[in-house]
Amino acid sequence: MRDKKKLFYFGSIIIIVLLGAEVVLLTIQNNQLKNKLQVYVQPEIDPLRAGDTVKSFRVQTLGGGFEEYRYEDYSSRHLFFILSTSCPHCLRNLPNWNKIAEQRTDNVNIFGISTDDIQLTKNYLETKDVKFYLTSLTDTTFKKNYKIGGVPTTILVNEKGVVENVWVGAFTDSTTNEIIKLLKPIRRIIIN
Repeated sequence: MRDKKKLFYFGSIIIIVLLGAEVVLLTIQNNQLKNKLQVYVQPEIDPLRAGDTVKSFRVQTLGGGFEEYRYEDYSSRHLFFILSTSCPHCLRNLPNWNKIAEQRTDNVNIFGISTDDIQLTKNYLETKDVKFYLTSLTDTTFKKNYKIGGVPTTILVNEKGVVENVWVGAFTDSTTNEIIKLLKPIRRIIIN
């Protein structure tokens, strides 16, 4: 009987030691995973709002070159569709973005900005019906300066680099129609 108690206590101690070691290993793995995921998780960002001023930025063309996008053409407004090639909401937004792009006017520059690398962006263009110019932008300073916390994001910027409106998330038909109305040429009346 005494031997059974000793065996029970000895077995219990071994189980407790093994469980303790498992807890330590899981804690180490959890910390390693948190560190790896920190690269992908952005801290909460104060969203971009109408009235904010944005800076010029640099994009990578699908030909592999780079272009600086500046707000120097004082007769044009700018509409940016910011997307990820793996984002299901962006894919749902694509027909709405295409509809907007088809309604473009001469005084609005419309183009998409993929947050993915150039090869993923090219593959996206080959498999999807995209009716607007699309570039690749993996530079994190753009995401920081334009306060991009998620995709899809649509940003309308005036000719001086001042944000007129920001839409985050998938569109409804009314959102699409609202944007199309906003893109109509602005008639400026000059009074002498």
